[in-house]
Amino acid sequence: MKKSVKSLLIMLAVLVVLGGAAACLLLFPAESGGEGEGSSPAASEEPKETLVQIEEEDLASILVENSQGSFEIAPVPPEETGEAESGMAEAAYTYTIKGLESYSLDKARLQNAAGEVLSLTANRSLGEQEDLAQYGLEDGQAGKVTVNRKNGEPLVLSLGITSQSGTTGQYILQDGKVYMVPALSDVFAGTALDCVSREVYSIADWTMDGIDENGEATVDTMPDTLFSMEITGGSFSQPISLEYVEKSRLNGYLLTSPVVAESGTAACDNLVSALKSLSADTVEAVDVQEGDLAAFGLNKPAARVSFNMNNQEMALAASGKDGDGNRFVMLEGQSIVYKVGNAKVSAWAEADPMDLRKGTICLANIADVEEMSLTVDGDMVYHFTIDSQDGESTVKIPGGRETSYEDYAAFFQKLTALAVFSLEEAPCEGTPAFQVEYQYKNGSGDTVCFYAVEGQDRYACTLNGEFNGLVRGSEFPPLLESLRFYGAIVD
Repeated sequence: MKKSVKSLLIMLAVLVVLGGAAACLLLFPAESGGEGEGSSPAASEEPKETLVQIEEEDLASILVENSQGSFEIAPVPPEETGEAESGMAEAAYTYTIKGLESYSLDKARLQNAAGEVLSLTANRSLGEQEDLAQYGLEDGQAGKVTVNRKNGEPLVLSLGITSQSGTTGQYILQDGKVYMVPALSDVFAGTALDCVSREVYSIADWTMDGIDENGEATVDTMPDTLFSMEITGGSFSQPISLEYVEKSRLNGYLLTSPVVAESGTAACDNLVSALKSLSADTVEAVDVQEGDLAAFGLNKPAARVSFNMNNQEMALAASGKDGDGNRFVMLEGQSIVYKVGNAKVSAWAEADPMDLRKGTICLANIADVEEMSLTVDGDMVYHFTIDSQDGESTVKIPGGRETSYEDYAAFFQKLTALAVFSLEEAPCEGTPAFQVEYQYKNGSGDTVCFYAVEGQDRYACTLNGEFNGLVRGSEFPPLLESLRFYGAIVD
């Protein structure tokens, strides 16, 4: 036999063997193995088996028992929710948890969980098994779901572990047999509190009715506005208060405690955003009474905020941070304690008035000022009168002289740029070392006074008689030098 023919015959023989092996694999698929499943190849070929098939109207309740406790899910017929009278073609059942009917629950989550057990089909039947522990189904190991029917015996399902093999699913035990079913909702592995809504609150948008150019009625959405706010609690030596002043020269916000100062900083914006709504990470307790608050650090809150946003009143209390950086919070008027990550509430629970205020004492708008007087050590030393006509401005100084508007603007900028570096209290008594009075074109005015702090190179300042903060003494020499330049100060 020729060598080439012999080689061809050998190749054909190899192909026949490989083809036969492939056919065997197709006809008899191998088991994926793991956790004792599939005691025979035929197990994977069994048709799907219906384990539970109950109509919602025939359900009395679903009792859930696991290592964390027990709770009972109950159906709520459409006629009890009002849906049956709303004209809906097919009004749906909803679900509640017995004992928690008065709380807002995650109804979609409950409905999905109930639907899973009311129509439960096995992907695979493993039959009776001696070693239930490998499936997480041994007594004392497994959770349990009992489906109580209005008529008929309860159906009991023991819940095991999720398959770790190539086949996805969860093991359950029913009537002594082990089945694999699609993985069930984590509702059955948790507690009743896991189904309580985690939305602590949400402030509705602020809307105003209007009329468009065609005379049609409109509803306009306004920017979120914090009309008032007060923060107190163990973390704060003094209250922090903020209010909205519609005619403010800046963005409308004024810090009123612990000092009176213009607000509207990035920290203020973050505060408004953080107070608009709050969603918790977990629900820790319900039906909380006053005697229970100490267990959560809420009998003496680290922080409490009360506010009016978009014309809605709200008040919250927060505990101190735990070792993981979380806080317990509670909405006043409710009996639920939530846990939230500190980042969700730090804008108010860790608020710093220095961050909420503008650094400047009185950021007057130069275009609004009609007259400005400066007094040093009780003696009038300078008086500006600004006359604006036809877009031109002239500035008169003592002695009837005039100075250029550019020079005046440069000095004005230095004056209004004086910055507070601390809110530490200091005496503001006697004659001010330096005083500035602004008179505005609309008839209003502001007065800023500076008092030397004894033994320190700093000045305590007030805005309209209210303490505003401390200013470094090094801020004043440039101002006095400018006054000398104008000839206003005589040595």
